[in-house]
Amino acid sequence: MTAFAFDTILTLDARTNIWLETTTDYFQMSNSQVFFEIRNSVKRLREILLSKSVRYDELKPALTPNINRTERCFLFDWYLADIDGDYGRTINDLMLPHLDRKSSKSVMVGDWLSHYPALKAVYLASVERGIQHSLVSAPPENTYFVYLNNLSEHQTSRLEEAFSEQPYYLGSVDMTYQSPLKSYLSRTLVRLYIQHGSTIITPDPDAVGEADDIDLYGYGFKNAGFQVRSVPDWLFGQFLAYKIECPVLDEDTDGRFALNAMTPEPVALQGLEVVLGDAKHNYLRTHKAGSLRRSGLEALSAAEIACQVASKLQSNYMYCLARAEEGGTMKFNVTLENEWIARYLCALEYKPDKGQLQLITLF
Repeated sequence: MTAFAFDTILTLDARTNIWLETTTDYFQMSNSQVFFEIRNSVKRLREILLSKSVRYDELKPALTPNINRTERCFLFDWYLADIDGDYGRTINDLMLPHLDRKSSKSVMVGDWLSHYPALKAVYLASVERGIQHSLVSAPPENTYFVYLNNLSEHQTSRLEEAFSEQPYYLGSVDMTYQSPLKSYLSRTLVRLYIQHGSTIITPDPDAVGEADDIDLYGYGFKNAGFQVRSVPDWLFGQFLAYKIECPVLDEDTDGRFALNAMTPEPVALQGLEVVLGDAKHNYLRTHKAGSLRRSGLEALSAAEIACQVASKLQSNYMYCLARAEEGGTMKFNVTLENEWIARYLCALEYKPDKGQLQLITLF
């Protein structure tokens, strides 16, 4: 693939955020109009962040999956904490001093509605599939979830140690790999904020001026030594919300808009053939042998690898949606799993005019 400078959208959430779908339907927007709307919105977001000394591209670790880091959900019994409706702030204030100021991550939270028998079954099924956890039993009804991505082992241990001193801490669950519980949380947790070094990035009401910085939650960010930067809620919800990985549903609105973010003439992935040429296959075997071993694809032919990738594309979402500033080349990434053995990143060039997805590389 020819070297180009790419304009990249790190993530686009049309799965839990319905702004794009609602706007498109209401105004009967064409694919071309949607394409320019998305591109102009991201451009505006970049400008707002830069005016607040935050570079959009540097938020990649907080907004996209990292195969070398883990995701973890920490559980708290807010009833035992005896802090009523302010438990979110109390738990967040407990966590803030232990966040690594040299990394970036998204923080997502929510309550567990385990009085529904089906949800208890979801949790137990996840644990039975081998998720590493430090819980004695299934969480009670009054459980509060705090979900963090992009964690190192050291960061995870540090948080576990700090939380374990509290009587209302229940334990944690490793959310790195797919499970019924992870799929459930992907659609229910609230995207609270991004911690980027010593900066906290939050959404603010759209009526507030873009130049203002609003601490929407009133948490103790400043007391913990963080500076708060905020962006309009409609931009945060679309482009700064980390999407917890989960299988794609049949009605894939999210995928449709992801493709439309790269081109005004999108073609659904289901109609495209995944292609891995012999030259690229030889390159992977020579320079990416470790990635092939980790993904379990080492012994397969080029055609078999392409078939394996194609079969797994519907198991996750697209991110790093890139379009060349010149030339029209398009590409995206997807993280795939190999039967609980390993996760691997797959980069694909999107060629709707040729009916193809060309495999670029594996990590």
